[in-house]
Amino acid sequence: MLSIAQEIQKRKRQIVVSITLIGLGIVSFSSTGYASGIGFPKTRTVRDSSDMLKTYQAYLDFVVLVGKRSHLSSTTRLEKAFQDLKNKNPEAAARFLKGLRFEMMDKAERMGRNDGTLTSAHPEIQKWIARFIDDWAREADEHVYRVYSSQLAKK
Repeated sequence: MLSIAQEIQKRKRQIVVSITLIGLGIVSFSSTGYASGIGFPKTRTVRDSSDMLKTYQAYLDFVVLVGKRSHLSSTTRLEKAFQDLKNKNPEAAARFLKGLRFEMMDKAERMGRNDGTLTSAHPEIQKWIARFIDDWAREADEHVYRVYSSQLAKK
């Protein structure tokens, strides 16, 4: 039979172990990106191409972050096509980002959610980005093709 002091010690150890396990669970859960995530971009509207490239880049970064979890090949294609577009014609890259921002803001509004409550870990956002990442990669490729063909036409 255990003495009262030993019983109290045993109970304290059980509490410490329980708290430690809960803490480790929370830390490991959040490091996978499911308990947290980066917030949905919230930027002001800009009109200048150079401002669009700087300001609206957050939307592409958000899409890339979520896309890498589900469709790595399409996300890589999107990143490469956008970088090519940005190098060849920054104004066309700005128009692409403007369209991407419009689609994402429209989706957030249709979801009826405040932008502040949406994160990269939100399941509906993840499904939505996974659904459209191929289209956005193709669209970025098309922008690059248009820039290339217009440069050929000028020659």
